[in-house]
Amino acid sequence: MDPTEAENIANELAALVAREHGRAKIEQGRREAAESIAEDLAVLLSHDRADLERERAARLNVEARLRELIGADYEAPAPAAARFVPAPRAARRLHRVT
Repeated sequence: MDPTEAENIANELAALVAREHGRAKIEQGRREAAESIAEDLAVLLSHDRADLERERAARLNVEARLRELIGADYEAPAPAAARFVPAPRAARRLHRVT
């Protein structure tokens, strides 16, 4: 094998390895971005669940207090009419700490 031919093959292999390395770095960046988004979504979901639980507890508390105030002889209207409507929640923003 001619030394220049061997050098050309080595250069082609080095170029292939460099391209594959670049692709691997891009894929790693995408994977890290996806993991970061998943973490942010998990935090938002956890906050939403906590908000819903607080709203549920507040609704139950208000309903119990209402039953105390009204008394046992009062016959409530249909359940759909007494439905609790929670106040709108403010949008949450995540701030990344670096």
